[in-house]
Amino acid sequence: MFNRLKINLRLVLIVAGLFLVFANVQAGYLKVEPVIIDKKGNPREIFEETLILTNQANYKMNIYAAVYNLDARNGEREFSGPAQADLAKSLANWIEINRGVIQLLPGEKKSIDFLIKVGPRAVPGIYHASIAFYEGSDRIEAEKRMFGPEVLINVEIAVKNDEFLRLKKFSADKIIFLGFPASFVYELENSGIKPVKFNGELMIFNRRGEEAGFMPIGEINAEKFSGQLAVSPHRKSGNSSGVLANLSEFNKDFGRYKAILSLKSENGQLVQDTAFFWVISRPILAGLILVIGAMAILAIYIFKRFYEENNS
Repeated sequence: MFNRLKINLRLVLIVAGLFLVFANVQAGYLKVEPVIIDKKGNPREIFEETLILTNQANYKMNIYAAVYNLDARNGEREFSGPAQADLAKSLANWIEINRGVIQLLPGEKKSIDFLIKVGPRAVPGIYHASIAFYEGSDRIEAEKRMFGPEVLINVEIAVKNDEFLRLKKFSADKIIFLGFPASFVYELENSGIKPVKFNGELMIFNRRGEEAGFMPIGEINAEKFSGQLAVSPHRKSGNSSGVLANLSEFNKDFGRYKAILSLKSENGQLVQDTAFFWVISRPILAGLILVIGAMAILAIYIFKRFYEENNS
């Protein structure tokens, strides 16, 4: 039963294609190429296409584009506005083309660009539409005549088991950390209805571009759309000792850092984002506070002395 239906659909499409070729010949003075466009894609996919219109007449033409859905079973045409159409199944509503007047001088060729923006909730299946080009002094007259060449658009949306994962947010929990570990928040969006499993890594780089921290992320289920990550810098043992060793550790922490989160889903999709943050160790912060405090006390003392000398 299914095979017979598939064969019938193919026959209808072949007949429709031959009809469009015939229509192009009958349209005579206006020619469009190509006559048939076949695409296979997924929800949210965008196709950029170009048609070539040729005026074979000896007078100037005003052309208007019209887009219709085609029923493969009976060849009927229809177009519904976004409010009435089922956007998950309406190829005509996925097509974006200039609906204004296209003017062609005698013998002129013109490229007409258009987009096929597959709907985000597109249902798997094969969809058909036509882009017709009608001549007239205005759109009303052109659509009343309904005589001109057409292009058949076929788009197949495959059955897709993979879901689309998007990293909506990744940022440091705070702008400034008083030493490590630094923590980060992330938010994921799964556009599908099935959970997505992913793993990845969180890497930290210092201001010199050197890797300062690393945390592998084990398998996580994207039914959990947000979470928190924390990472500490590498601590390499050395021969330094005493105060110098401590100062060395402080210098490693102080400064501006870059964090890169990379996540890879089970279907191979990779998402990444970057966040920046500062780390100031407590001893350095305490030193800065003491210096600022001392400068403030010194400024107050100088101002007081200046004031007393001027009033004495």
